[in-house]
This record gives sequence, C-alpha cells and structure tokens, in this order.
Amino acid sequence: IGEMCKFYELEQKPKLATVEYEHWDEYEEDLQIFNDVDKETYPNFYEYLHTDNKHDNYLARLVAHGYVEKYDSSWDDDVYFSRLEEEFWTLREVGNKIEQPMADYFITMSKIIDICWNEAGSLVGPSRGSAGALLINYLLGITQMNPVEMELPFVWRFLHPSRPDLPDIDFDTESDKRAKVFMEVKKYFESIGGDVINVCTFGTEGTKSALKTAGRGLKIDDDVINYITAMIPNERGFDWSLHDCYYGNGEDKKPIKAFVEQMEQYPRLWELASSIEGLITRLGVHASGVVCVNDDFNKYNSYMKTSKGQLVTAFDLHTLERCGLVKYDFLTVSALDRIRQCMNYMLEDGTIEWQGSLRKTYDKYLSPKVLDFDSEEMWDMVGRGEISSLFQFDTLVGSQAIKDIQPRSLTQLAASSSLMRLMSEGELPLAKFARFKRAPELWYDEMRRYGLTEDEIQWLRGYLDISFGICETQEKLMSIVQDERVGGHSLLFADRLRKSIAKKKPKEFLECEKEFFETIEEKHLSKRLADYVWNVVFKIQRGYSFCAA
Repeated sequence: IGEMCKFYELEQKPKLATVEYEHWDEYEEDLQIFNDVDKETYPNFYEYLHTDNKHDNYLARLVAHGYVEKYDSSWDDDVYFSRLEEEFWTLREVGNKIEQPMADYFITMSKIIDICWNEAGSLVGPSRGSAGALLINYLLGITQMNPVEMELPFVWRFLHPSRPDLPDIDFDTESDKRAKVFMEVKKYFESIGGDVINVCTFGTEGTKSALKTAGRGLKIDDDVINYITAMIPNERGFDWSLHDCYYGNGEDKKPIKAFVEQMEQYPRLWELASSIEGLITRLGVHASGVVCVNDDFNKYNSYMKTSKGQLVTAFDLHTLERCGLVKYDFLTVSALDRIRQCMNYMLEDGTIEWQGSLRKTYDKYLSPKVLDFDSEEMWDMVGRGEISSLFQFDTLVGSQAIKDIQPRSLTQLAASSSLMRLMSEGELPLAKFARFKRAPELWYDEMRRYGLTEDEIQWLRGYLDISFGICETQEKLMSIVQDERVGGHSLLFADRLRKSIAKKKPKEFLECEKEFFETIEEKHLSKRLADYVWNVVFKIQRGYSFCAA
C-alpha cells in the first residue's frame, strides 16, 4: 500500500478558465487597422499582433475588433499605440513571471460580459475599481470608459510586474438578474465541458457571539450576558478579542477592568467562551465570488451544500486560490435595476428607439461615451439633492454630503464618494474637502503654516489640486510616496503602505512610517514636507481609530 501512495500537492499555480475563440478569421480582417504598428517602436504590441501563440494572438484580434468598432476620428493612433504597448508589455512581463498566458483572463472576462448582456439580458456597469484604467478592457467591452479620453493613467494598482499576480476585475449587473447571470454563464461553460460554482464562506464565533452561545449553554441570565458584551470595544468594525479584553495585547489595548471582574465572577463562562471563540459554525455563500473551470469541478476541488441545498465549493476563497482556482466577482447594484426600468419607460413612450439588442440600445443612449457630464442643470440638481437614488449617495449621510460638497464634475463626485467613508481625528475628511473647495486659499495657508516653501506647495498642488488638498484615493497616496521629493520609495513599499492602511494593520503601518522617515533623513530631504505629507495628507486615508492605534 505504501508503494502505491503518491505525493500530491494541493497548492497549485493558477488555472485560468478558457472559452472558445469565436470569429477568429473574421477578426483577422480587423487586424489591418494595426498595420502601422512599428516593431521597433512598439515591440510588445507588435509581438501580440504577429505571434504564433494562439492565446496572445486572439487577444490582439479582440483588441483590433474593439478598436475598429469604437474608433473615433479624434483618436491619435500614436497615443493609443503607446498606451497599448505599455499594457501589452505589462501583460507579457506578469505572464512570464507567473508562467500563465495572461491573455486568457481578459478573453474569458470579455466572454462573461457578453453573456451578461446577451443571454442573461442584463445591463452591465461601466466599470469598477482600477480595471477602468486599462485600455484593453475598454476595447474588449469589459469596461465602458475610454481611459485615454478620461485621462486615466494605466495604474500599477491594477497590474504590475513588481507584484506579479492575476488581475481582479469586478463587474456589476442588475440585482434581479443575479440568478439569471449565474445560470447563463454556467450553461455556457457546461456546453464546452466545464463548470461554474459559487464560492463558500465560513462563519465563525465572534467575541460577542461566543459569550452569548456560552451563556445560553450555562443558563446565565440574558441581562448579565448583554451587560458583559456591551463592555467589548469595537474599532473600525472589529470587536476586540476575548484575550485582548482580559489580558490586553501589551501595546495599545489594555485589559478592561470591569470585564475581568465579570469573568472572575463567572469562570465557566470565560472557559467556555474562550474555547469556542473563532470556531467555524456556519456555512454560507460568498456575496459575489464565482469559480469557472474547464472540466468537472471535482477534478479541481470538492463540493458542499448549504442548509438551503445550494452547491458551493468545499474550500473558502483564499484556500481555493492557493489550490490554483481563479475567482470572478459577479456583483450587483440596484442602481442598474433603476436605470433599466427608466430605459424601459423611455422605450415605451418613444423617447429612445430599440437598436436590435440591449447592448446596442444602451450604447447609443446611456453609455458614458454619449452622456453629457458637463451639464450645468444636472450638477445643480445633484447639489440640491433632486436626483432620485443618486448612486452611493442615496442615504441620509450621502444626501447631506452632496449638499455640503456641491460637486460640479465627476472628479469631485468621486472624491465625495471616497471621503464619505473615511473618518479622521478632529475635522471629518468630507467637511475639510468642502471647506477647501469653497476657499482653496485655506489649503495654501495650512501648508504655509507647516513651513512648506512655495516650490513645495506647487509640487503638492500637482497631486492634490483637483481634490482641493485632500488625498481621497489610495492610488494618489501611492503616487506621492514614490515621488523623489519624499524619498522616491519603490512600488512595493507604496503597496505595502496601502495594504497596511486598507487592511487595518497598525504594526505594519508603523514599520512603513519608520522606513519613510529614515529615508527622508538618509537622503537629506525636507523634514517639513515629509511631516506634512505623512501626518496631514496621509491621515485622511489612515482614519481616526487607525491613527489612535
């Protein structure tokens, strides 16, 4: 029996799901639009156009087809070819490092988006996250914003050889089409011998639920348990652990005296709650995660069933990814349901005309490329809160934020959306943004109070003028920290800093802080500028509770 056993490693390289390469010959004609691509000037772009590798060449054909369909006489071929050269270089470099044909990720994603529009009959959102910065995504119809026209640089946040990994493109569909989208994608993959399955989630006993579960088992009065659970602090959405409440963590968290007294009064409660805290007790379905494969799923992993009988993966997301499976995020937003209903009403009363398909009708009347984002009337309505269900601003907090900010552009609207979620010590980021927007000279006065020179002020304006001195996005934070003025840190450092903030890791943040100021000192750079950038500009992203930690 021992001789029959073979070693098997669960951890695998990513296995990208592939789709059929349709219209191969038809798209070859579209390649003619790229006849002027020079091999010396655009070597990577040229290689994708002429390679014998079917994955890379088919991606180039899809890009060519999109270029022909979306081409506008205002386009400067040199600008677009340069952008595509940069993106194809990135795909090639990352693909070589992870030993994967990167092309298939984008080809498969493009097919999934087509299925959403055609077979599932759902609107698809314009873009989500950093995927909108890739011209290839726009030409493939994955996103609907032309990053060149919208002056969006190709960002390393989406994909970069310094941190080689598969990209992550999230997309939105109509909420009431969620099941239909999943079933149509599943039907397609089953037709080519594959499978599609929802990713599972595991629920664990948290601090408070462990106390409540233990309390029920020990028949302790509910009022006592509620009194004890009310003592547990919550920082940025996370409850302290039982260990931290009782012992502290030796750093910023101190033992809670009243909690310790209660645990000493109920030693069995402490023993039982401590033993079950963190145990997996529930099985659920991931809100958006879906795995697509090109074979029987049991050859990759195993199934389970939820209490409602729904098939899900037996491993959670991160374990699945370690096993080589690739997750796609099928997200939904109610805003698309409202847009669809509005579109239906306009079709009924003849305001717009059906163009033969849902996608073509949407593209003609409602896609970002045809909407007027400069309409003064529209921005007046936004500022007065008169637009029904304004996306991301349909809550009480959101409607108040809009009235305070009075945005007059998409950039200001996006900044408002980002800042609305952030907290900070003292003045709220959103309030500060509104104040500086009304009177930008207040920002300049603040920089001068910190001792910044006029040259340093102008340098910061280059990054923050458009957002009135507020660092509202993580990409902007990463760009600033890589600038030579504040140390010229590597992309890896910038990404580590970003993650320490986004993932709420105070220890890692403090390590980045130490490295940041050591570099400032080693390179004899402006300490005043560094202090302002780190303690004022970056504080917006760090947030109040994180700063305290």
